[in-house]
Amino acid sequence: MKNLVLITLSFLFTTSAFSQNFLGMKVLKYGIALGNDQDRVQGLDAQYLMGLSRTPVSSELRDNDFEPINLVSMTCENPALRFAVTVQPFKTSSNWQLDLGTTLMSNRIDGTDYRYVNYGSSTPDNTFSFRSRSHEIALDASLLRNVKFGFFNLYGGIGTNLGMTFAGDMTIRGNIYNEISDPVTGFDDPLNVSFENERFYEYSSIKNVLHQRAFLQGGMSIIILKRLELGVDARLGVGYRLNRGNSIKTTNLFGGGFVAKWNLK
Repeated sequence: MKNLVLITLSFLFTTSAFSQNFLGMKVLKYGIALGNDQDRVQGLDAQYLMGLSRTPVSSELRDNDFEPINLVSMTCENPALRFAVTVQPFKTSSNWQLDLGTTLMSNRIDGTDYRYVNYGSSTPDNTFSFRSRSHEIALDASLLRNVKFGFFNLYGGIGTNLGMTFAGDMTIRGNIYNEISDPVTGFDDPLNVSFENERFYEYSSIKNVLHQRAFLQGGMSIIILKRLELGVDARLGVGYRLNRGNSIKTTNLFGGGFVAKWNLK
């Protein structure tokens, strides 16, 4: 992953120094963005995560009833690093700009937690935790309309990207508590009830997953030192995930971050 970042950076700086055109379109800017893309999966649950595993999970997990009522939390953490070139798609207007780039997400996390409450018992609740970690590389394209407003540059438009996650793994942890009582008094006397803790752990590599998203994009920036453009950027959209062994899952995208661009004119 580090080598891929270095190669991308070298490519961008080299092309910015020696090229003013990209695919026949005038190059306006080169940029980098650092942010977080919350790619929230609709129906993120134990069954979906177990379906990502390259090897079958244990029968204890397959036979367990992971009901929505026991789902207590879901996690989607996706730190994003984005490199882009901005070109002028229409020769007659420089207000319309096309951003083409690559997004890298390292150590993205998807996870769910389950809790089974032991009602009427003094034993702790049984818990299960699923966590998948992977990396994603995606190609991005955004068509944006730029408007000057005093010192600020406001922009908005639509975009899409297509990505693939790879080199992923998953851990499943659990704590199962079983009651143990005095053989004479049984379970009726709460003072004589004790429990034993059975810890559960599984690890597996996960399958590669295809991602596609369509989004609205907007932001605001300001130019300093004549060419350095600094700003903030936000994305809101929908998409899907597809991998072998699972049905297609829809996603909701909530993204944002800081942007730095170098203007060539």
